[in-house]
Amino acid sequence: MATDIQFAPVEAAPRPRKAARRILTSREEFRAAKRVPKAKLLPFVGVLFASKPHPPSFFVRMANEYGEIVGFDIAGKPLYLVNHPDYIQHVMQTNAGNYRKSDFYYRLKAMFGDGMLVTENELWRSKRTLAQPSFRRHRFDHYCNVMAECGTNLCDVVEAETRDGQPINIVPKVMAAALNVATRTLMNCDLAEDKDRFTEIITTIMVQSEKRVWSLFELLHDLPTKARAERLQAIADFDALLYKVIKDRMEGRSTPDPAGPDMLQMLLESACPVTGEPLSLSRLRDDFLTMVLAGHETTAVSIAWCLYMLCRHPEHMATAREEVDRVLGGRQPTYEDLSELKFVKMVAQETMRLYPPFWTMSRAALADDEVRGYRIPKGATIMLCPYVMHRNPEYWPEPEKFDPYRFTPEAGADRPKHAYFPFGTGPRQCIANHFAMFEAQIMVAQMLQRFDLSLLTSKEVESEPMISLRPKQGIHFTARPRL
Repeated sequence: MATDIQFAPVEAAPRPRKAARRILTSREEFRAAKRVPKAKLLPFVGVLFASKPHPPSFFVRMANEYGEIVGFDIAGKPLYLVNHPDYIQHVMQTNAGNYRKSDFYYRLKAMFGDGMLVTENELWRSKRTLAQPSFRRHRFDHYCNVMAECGTNLCDVVEAETRDGQPINIVPKVMAAALNVATRTLMNCDLAEDKDRFTEIITTIMVQSEKRVWSLFELLHDLPTKARAERLQAIADFDALLYKVIKDRMEGRSTPDPAGPDMLQMLLESACPVTGEPLSLSRLRDDFLTMVLAGHETTAVSIAWCLYMLCRHPEHMATAREEVDRVLGGRQPTYEDLSELKFVKMVAQETMRLYPPFWTMSRAALADDEVRGYRIPKGATIMLCPYVMHRNPEYWPEPEKFDPYRFTPEAGADRPKHAYFPFGTGPRQCIANHFAMFEAQIMVAQMLQRFDLSLLTSKEVESEPMISLRPKQGIHFTARPRL
């Protein structure tokens, strides 16, 4: 559609950073290590059947039964679920050079192309290098102002739709607000006119991505079925929207963010650090698909869960509201206010403990390794699951209890750093982790500032595992404006 776009000449590309060093385990060390205990399940298909209908809960049960590491077979290939901070640190940080993204991620290429979520090595590093300036401190003030403006719009929508006492499903409303934040900060554009179709696109891609990842026969998803047609149409519609945004910028119908170059402008003016060539249209598409879909989806879901957990715990709701009123005094929040909204941040952190933005991650070993006395053979997939690790009672007493005070400095002083990793850790930690936390603090504070919220039902809301943990069938509130 937009193959006629002409890219501006660019200067020579900087030299990319070196890859993480691989720590090799000797043959003797590997042989002396213990074999990983295996779960007693049906061969070949055991995990896929046993984990239904809610895989995160199944893996928690396995961790509670087997301890810090347990093995499974999926289609004849070994998978190890780990449940100790030392494994997280070793695989994601200390010996990250020995681990690549697992095959589960490559199944996402049908939807995400070569976006940052699925790429490796120099290509990934070049993407990270180019995107990093968009998430540095000098941009935070502006980003937070945009988040607050979008949060105000969210509150206006909630007030209008609940004026007559009608309940509201907060999830799509927060998703629309988070989408607006993403498109305004990354591309200085507003896709409000297309938000309903965009929500459909995102849901289609997320649902089918999760099904493809856990499918026993991945290629079945490429057969000419209705689901495949829906997926291809969703991707085509997203591409059409994105290509229009890029073409409008290139042809002068839209302008860069006056507060400073947005990511779209920076990428259009950049060279690939590997090749020195201008970035191709397909590469821009893949990167923005990942940023917009994965980024705004996970943040929006976290905000919805925050409001849900506060409504279920009135004592924490009262504490959060008192802090918001004291710090903001009725005005719109800014970046400077975030350091004073300490309890609201703890609410967001505790919510992300129970409902992490990415409920699981995985890596594949490039060579034989040994961790905590166990053998990790070459080719094995390591499952690093925040949903499981965040429920390990050794580090999180009463793990299912919602308790924001776990995140006071005193409470966390003796807790291992890698017992909590909602955004990943190491070289591939989520590039927008601070951005997401700021957005959660700001929008939760604004909702508490404007409304008395009540859940429509006392029945517990179930989570639906996709890439994120969406509230199954939404979260329904009544909202009365505060006097």
